[in-house]
Amino acid sequence: MKLYHYSDNQYDQLQSRRVSGLPGPEGIRVSDDYFDHISFFFDPIPSKLMPEIFYKGHPFWHKGHKLYEHVIEVDDLEDEFNFRVVESERKTALLDEFSKEHNWEDDNPKTLALWNVELFKMQKKYGEVGFNKAALKAFLKTLPRDVTRYGYLAAKARPDFDWGYNKYAANVPHIMLYVRTGIIPVKQVFELTIGSDTRKKVV
Repeated sequence: MKLYHYSDNQYDQLQSRRVSGLPGPEGIRVSDDYFDHISFFFDPIPSKLMPEIFYKGHPFWHKGHKLYEHVIEVDDLEDEFNFRVVESERKTALLDEFSKEHNWEDDNPKTLALWNVELFKMQKKYGEVGFNKAALKAFLKTLPRDVTRYGYLAAKARPDFDWGYNKYAANVPHIMLYVRTGIIPVKQVFELTIGSDTRKKVV
């Protein structure tokens, strides 16, 4: 079982922001676990299709952009770690329904708290959150093929596509891994160019 991570640079290991020291817009906050995750797609991105999906250009997925595709083996991960699936099809559907009944505009903290409860309940039911390698492998076995390709095409078809246009993977399923060390070894690396499906093996 493999997972896929993309970046401008080639690495022999992937690191969380906290380990690498790469800050967010407001610096690294001790209490914010966002800085402890490493994100992955479930299968390779549809690199040839990306310029058609992001037809107005994109900060990352623009035509001619050279990237490195880092492939990890799930079996190489630590036995115990946390994970959370983000932007799953189920989560998007749940959010659409939730938003019909609740007003996000008033910034009511009770609305956010209720959403978090509903989201966790759904994700726990379907294995989209977990705490070890066995749970992750069990979840991965439930996924259909080409989740990433379908996710980007489905995102483009949504009426709110422009809202998340410049984001990395808005409404596209991917996963955040929270490993204890903040470091994940890379099994293979491929060089690719957005707009082409050709991949050149580097490692």
